[in-house]
Amino acid sequence: MYPHLHVESGKPTFGTPDQDSNSNLPIIGSLVYCENDALNHATIETGPFGLKPTSLYITYFGGDKNLGLEPDVETREIWREIGVQDSHIIPFGIRDNFWEMASTGPCGTSTEIHYDLFPDRSNAGDRVNKGFPDLIELWNIVFIEFHRMDTDQLIKLPIRHVDTGMGFERLVAVLQGKLSNYDTDLFQPIISAITKKTGVPPYGGRFTEASSSIGAELDWGYRILADHTRMFTVALTDGMFPDQNHRLRRVLRKAMLVSKDIFGCDCELLTELTYHVAESLSDIFPEVGNRLKQIHCIIAHEEELYRFLRHDALSKWLKIVERRPQLESLDIVDIPGLVAGFQQLEKILPPLTNDNASGTSLGNNSIRHLPHIPVHHLNDDSTSPPDIMKLENMVQQVIKNSAPVKIYNLTSTQLLQMQNVTLVPGEVYPEDNIKLVEVFSNILTSREPCCGTHVCNTSDLVKFSVVNLHSIGAGTRSLQAVTGSAADQATNKGVVANKRLEELSLIVRKHLAEDIENKEKANDINKHISNFEQDLKNRENLLPYIVRVRCLEDLTCLKKQLKEGMRGSLRDSLKTEMFEVMDSFSKNNEEFIVHFLSCSSHMATVPLQKATNICSNVPVLLIAISEGLVKARCCVPKHNVSEHFNAKSWMHTILSIFQASGGPPRGQNPHITYNMKGKKIPDTEIKELIEKSLKSATDFAVKHFKQ
Repeated sequence: MYPHLHVESGKPTFGTPDQDSNSNLPIIGSLVYCENDALNHATIETGPFGLKPTSLYITYFGGDKNLGLEPDVETREIWREIGVQDSHIIPFGIRDNFWEMASTGPCGTSTEIHYDLFPDRSNAGDRVNKGFPDLIELWNIVFIEFHRMDTDQLIKLPIRHVDTGMGFERLVAVLQGKLSNYDTDLFQPIISAITKKTGVPPYGGRFTEASSSIGAELDWGYRILADHTRMFTVALTDGMFPDQNHRLRRVLRKAMLVSKDIFGCDCELLTELTYHVAESLSDIFPEVGNRLKQIHCIIAHEEELYRFLRHDALSKWLKIVERRPQLESLDIVDIPGLVAGFQQLEKILPPLTNDNASGTSLGNNSIRHLPHIPVHHLNDDSTSPPDIMKLENMVQQVIKNSAPVKIYNLTSTQLLQMQNVTLVPGEVYPEDNIKLVEVFSNILTSREPCCGTHVCNTSDLVKFSVVNLHSIGAGTRSLQAVTGSAADQATNKGVVANKRLEELSLIVRKHLAEDIENKEKANDINKHISNFEQDLKNRENLLPYIVRVRCLEDLTCLKKQLKEGMRGSLRDSLKTEMFEVMDSFSKNNEEFIVHFLSCSSHMATVPLQKATNICSNVPVLLIAISEGLVKARCCVPKHNVSEHFNAKSWMHTILSIFQASGGPPRGQNPHITYNMKGKKIPDTEIKELIEKSLKSATDFAVKHFKQ
């Protein structure tokens, strides 16, 4: 019997009991048998469990006119035949005795068994389903026979199903004569351990209804911590990982929060409590005790991650609240993911991507079992090339040492009782004939169940090479490696990649030294770099991971060098061109400048402000074009500004030609400085429009400059 697991058809599933009430119960049940049998199974309550029949109250579906459903008379009659008194069989409507999984989908009527905790009471039927804590639901049976459509119409299912379940913790409370699940021997050892470890006042059994009483919050913390510790301990024992199950991570973090804020303890309290969970479940679930080392390691890692996230999230949230004070009442601790969700909302969600993770191989399992650092490297955000190189060298040494590969056939019970076994999260293993593959050496250890083919000795692998490493969750990396001839092929591809990088580096250096102003050549080099990057980022292109990372880093540096070199060259070209314009202006005794910057066609962005600064004492109108986008800037010194001649009026002579808009820089006088916003112009029209605009601007200046 697995606490906090919902068992249906022999398959455990995981739920999240975070509400503070006695509804935190696991359900033990099974599916698909007839209605009469389902109700007769419930007689176990009065048989082996020995509950007093007169304290049991049965509810059934009393019909619903809006849905056109008649009362479930069949269920009522079966309960009568079993021997339940008519006064203890009570009809209820759709709210209490009609189960639905969602707004649409499978649904059906239900019947429930409720128990009166005060056995001397003669008739408590009027208290059923009224929220009284002294009359609780112990058993429920759902007859799934309908499918609700999105039109609210109910249609009959071709096959009826029965889902029946018992509240394990509630039944224990009844059998032990307790009014609360937390007063039973399922929780009391854990609660007592909390008191002993922290030194706080003992548990007083006060619930949220009495939140104004002294100690109510402390008792709430006791219940949450005991319940959640029991849950995550069992879940971690079953091979779940927090980064792959958000519900498990949420439960674990809530326990950390309560441990810190109410009991003043870090994860050492949670670690201590797992020993008591293991002891209380030792007879029925001995696997917990066998896996405590792995459980403690995961708890420590999750606490470290949570501490960082809380600090980081708080600083980000304070910045958000500065911009939006109305959000101040929200608590990032009580609302996980609030910061990230709000930031995403502000940006408008980008399209979803499909970044599926590939399977892990022997390599990541070896990381998990490195001496003294189990799990640490597996969950380390900063898995660097030196780490991978160290791993490759270790595995290669194990191959060289010819370590034997042992294979055992085990049952699932034997497997769960073994220590240091790597289980794949979410994998369902058979009951019998599980193949356990084991490699022991003084360098590293690997032990995992697997159904694939395996070598007899590590020397059969010949060579080992890590080819991919990528994220599969917060703080977790998936590693892929190849062996044998595939590793040789990957190594050869790495040699080719390094040679290709050397050739590109030589081309870039030569271009920067000899032909830096050739934009077409620079674009061609950038194209080759981008193609190489795409090849390296393709995970199907198997080459050594270390080579892949270093080549990508070097390509980034090459692009930066190329960009900075071009930028410096173009800045020089801009200055040279403007100095030539100023020289012509002086020699010809001109009064203003109207000029098209020919060097701008080679620039990704054109610094027109820097160009006009070179001739700051002269009326100037400059036009530039970059990647089909035409821009212009006009500056008129203050002493040259007049009613008829100023930057705004001068610029308007060309705005109409390009059908563009313009305006002054923020906070500046439009009569002194005026810009034309970038306008996309078809290549076929650019030359004609520029010539026309230069003539129009020149004519305007000639006519109005001295007016």
